[in-house]
Amino acid sequence: MRDRGAARERDGSTAVSGAVRRRRPSVFQLWGMATLAGTVALITLGATVRVTDSGLACPDWPLCNGKLVPGGDYHVWIEWTHRLVASIVGLAIVAFVIGAWRAHRDRAWVVLPITAALVVLGVQVILGGLTVTENLPPEIVTAHLGTALVLVLLLTVGLLASFATPSARRAGPALRVGGGPAVVTARLAAATLVSVLALMLVGSWVSGSEAGFACGGWPLCNDSLLPAGDRPALHMAHRYLAAGVGLVVLATMIAAWRGRRTEPRLLLLAVVVGALYLAQVFIGAANIWTTLTEWARVLHVAVAASLWLGATVLAAWAAERAAWVPSVARTGPRPSLRPWRPRMAERRAND
Repeated sequence: MRDRGAARERDGSTAVSGAVRRRRPSVFQLWGMATLAGTVALITLGATVRVTDSGLACPDWPLCNGKLVPGGDYHVWIEWTHRLVASIVGLAIVAFVIGAWRAHRDRAWVVLPITAALVVLGVQVILGGLTVTENLPPEIVTAHLGTALVLVLLLTVGLLASFATPSARRAGPALRVGGGPAVVTARLAAATLVSVLALMLVGSWVSGSEAGFACGGWPLCNDSLLPAGDRPALHMAHRYLAAGVGLVVLATMIAAWRGRRTEPRLLLLAVVVGALYLAQVFIGAANIWTTLTEWARVLHVAVAASLWLGATVLAAWAAERAAWVPSVARTGPRPSLRPWRPRMAERRAND
């Protein structure tokens, strides 16, 4: 009878553990997903501003033509909409930070990245103002994009960490022995993340320097592998870098395929990243074939932002499975949001 009771108790604990792993997202997590989606959409909207040459439609900042709600042509409305959405996303990030401190302040891997995102948001606001007041210099435009990508990375890491549970944690030392599949995939996923970041920043510099029009034809540039001139060379460097990124993405997919039995989710994420990269290649070619039409340029940035998000999720998941970081499910002492309350109560008791 005792054995049966123990077995039932074990079965019950297993069921509870499984239920924990399959629990529905909390309000905090749903808010984080919406905030992350809004941030990625904001990057795409920023590309729309640049592609339509609407960046200077509002020459002042933070107002637009001296008004909170301006009038004017569609260029003014595109730029104003971008600022409006940026304000909404910024407030959503602030609320996300507050939620992290209220619900997960005992988990460093949730609180610290999301709090750091708030600091990055402040830098992003400053860069956004400088892009207008300094007449869209390519270095500030590129820095503006780079900061947005860092913001997506920090929000993604904090959000993913909030889903981690102790029952989902794997033993780290066992995965490190002999350079296991998870470790190899994690290394290549990290390389994919870095290479995608470099590719997007170089692409932003190409666009900001007006080198996107410097090459006729694809895959060759003006019928040459090594075109003459600064702008054609810059444009072609972006294409060569894209080819290198493709090799890294392919290697990551192969490593994930080899470890598919133990880490099937890594394979799924790697395939998604590979599909986004392949789509990005053809959209990049469509930019040349259509003579840089607006829809192709905006779609190019939208897919690039999605690729960055996918690469971030893949790298973060692979790093956790390879035990590169302390357990993201680990909790520490839960700090008080109002630490002065216990001290005041203690003083009153002594008096």
